[in-house]
Amino acid sequence: MDEYDIDSIRDRLRSYYGTAAVVMGNEDPFMGYAAATECFDVDDLNDEEVISKAQSLGII
Repeated sequence: MDEYDIDSIRDRLRSYYGTAAVVMGNEDPFMGYAAATECFDVDDLNDEEVISKAQSLGII
């Protein structure tokens, strides 16, 4: 497996979901809440889950 800076990727995921929470929340408060929840859940992911989530979102 490639070496990744997990802390940096976590920060990028938080930024991604935080931005989505604000943007989506302006249109639909429920979707903003869902994105905010994902943002908070980033800290609960193990390293492999962080990498997988970031890859699926095109962050890495």
